[in-house]
Amino acid sequence: ATSSGLASLRAFSGNAVRAASARADWHRAGARSHARAVRLDTAWSRTWPEAALRLTVGDFVTAAVPWSRSTRLAGLQIGTDFGLQPYFPTAPLPTFLGSAVLPSQVELFVDGIRRWSGDVASGPFTIGAGPGRIDGQGKAQLVMTDVMGRISTQEFSFYETPRLLRRGLSEWSAAAGAVRLDYGRLSFAYGNEPVVSASWRRGATDRLTLEAHGEASSRSGVAGVGAAWLLGPVGVVNGSVSGSFGARRGRQWTLGFSRNSRHLHFAADIRRSSTGFADIASHWSAQPVLASDSVQFGFNSRDLGAWSLGYLRLRQQGQESSRFALANFSRTLGSRMTLNASLRENLKSQRDRSLFVSLSFTPGRHGDGNGSIGLHDQRGHRSHTASYQRNAPLEGGLGWRADLLESDGRWQGQAQVEWLGNPGAAQARLDAHGGRVSVHGGFSGALALLGDSLLASRRIDDGFALVSTNGLAGVPVLVHNAPVGKTDERGLLLVTQLRAFEHNQVGIDSAALDESYAVGAVTADAVPADRAGVRIDFPVRRLMSVVMTVADAAGKVLPPGSQARIGADGITATVGFEGMLYLEEPPPGEAVIIETRDGACGFRLPAGIARRARVNLGTMTCETLQ
Repeated sequence: ATSSGLASLRAFSGNAVRAASARADWHRAGARSHARAVRLDTAWSRTWPEAALRLTVGDFVTAAVPWSRSTRLAGLQIGTDFGLQPYFPTAPLPTFLGSAVLPSQVELFVDGIRRWSGDVASGPFTIGAGPGRIDGQGKAQLVMTDVMGRISTQEFSFYETPRLLRRGLSEWSAAAGAVRLDYGRLSFAYGNEPVVSASWRRGATDRLTLEAHGEASSRSGVAGVGAAWLLGPVGVVNGSVSGSFGARRGRQWTLGFSRNSRHLHFAADIRRSSTGFADIASHWSAQPVLASDSVQFGFNSRDLGAWSLGYLRLRQQGQESSRFALANFSRTLGSRMTLNASLRENLKSQRDRSLFVSLSFTPGRHGDGNGSIGLHDQRGHRSHTASYQRNAPLEGGLGWRADLLESDGRWQGQAQVEWLGNPGAAQARLDAHGGRVSVHGGFSGALALLGDSLLASRRIDDGFALVSTNGLAGVPVLVHNAPVGKTDERGLLLVTQLRAFEHNQVGIDSAALDESYAVGAVTADAVPADRAGVRIDFPVRRLMSVVMTVADAAGKVLPPGSQARIGADGITATVGFEGMLYLEEPPPGEAVIIETRDGACGFRLPAGIARRARVNLGTMTCETLQ
């Protein structure tokens, strides 16, 4: 019997978070058992979102540039974190120049999607496309309609890539500490010498981004520079040179090129290192590669599907080089099926070949289930797979999965069921292989204390929100219009998986409330801080309404449209057909004055109206006022 668990503890206040995580394992074989617990990470962090700055004290992974490696340290790190400003565009944004003879309305389309629409005066103008998350070549159109109704169109080509930083924008990080050793195996094992590391990137122009990285210990260090350069619509060239000094001296250089467009993709990268080159990570982990070459070519077409071909060569210290050819294909078949195929060929050994073909399908109209069948051939050994799964609904419920594998005449299967609810997710799995059956079970969730509310919830990885409906249970809660659960008996629900520093639309489904309840706003904008939570209160309240029939002293109902005024606060209402008068939350014992065509009359509400959703007072006599 074996069991394991992963636990994390977080406390937050404002933009400061203290977090700790650990793993525990227990194993029993016969009469002997073994238990072990390992600390993973402990850190305190503080963020300044307005400056996109993060400070971490404790355990962390150092920042790196594309041609360097990260290292896990225990110490202090401070630097830029653009994730704190998710709506801030860091890449250069394309701008488009135009000229209008007359005042005109202008629409900007980027790859067929309208990005901007507005009016411009006569003369030259400039329009920015805004952040578009485009990686590669794009097409833009300016459509101008002048005051005479004449339409003109201008077309532009541009190239946008997140590999570059906007002109004048910098990204940096600095760290100092000791290297964590045997992470995941030992709790407190560190290198015996201090280590420093720093990275820096800056947009020199909108087409050129400069990079630098350095790291050092008491024995050795590394320093290097690099750049990424946009060659107009051709693509992006990147390169770097770096060298190690101290106990091990060597050099490393990289060179690469990439080009993306709507239908084509090409990338080539080369890396070379001398045998003496060593970074900080190589003193405690794997050595840098001596040579690495990769080439990728991709083609995407609606009719022919998506194709990609690749070549990879790798040589590590003390080993012979390895070379592989790769091919992938994917195509949708109708609206519910997708065909995928991949091939990996070892160019130095014809026997080392792997082929995988699969067909995925979604039989249900609502996409709540999906399945696949596949064929896998590796080094002459062929296997067949079949699987089907239905995910648990996001608002809670049951999900399941079944897998079947046949390999060389042997069969094995797996069945799993999952329950997703407000307190978390529970899983149970049954494995059958070679005549043996094993059972597995697990549960994941969280406990959160916000103010005086302690709640069990689903696993919390990033931001979250505590939703309150003023004590009303069973109210459906939505995130971006998708149901995620219902409030508990206290009228509370902890909503997880929100994105920190982003605008998460959280709301309640007012259609699930009957007419006896009133609610103000049904949506709210939740912007939690890093791994922190916010509270959202929806003021749901149950109405106390009163209905009655109003008649004059002779027993004749008052005419419709007569205006009623209740109490000194001036609450007004209108008499309906057949003398019906409806009041919400009327003050008990207050006088009601009704203006009719024949004059004014009045009566007084009972002093002891029951606090129920709807009270019928029967017929009330409206006495004529003198």
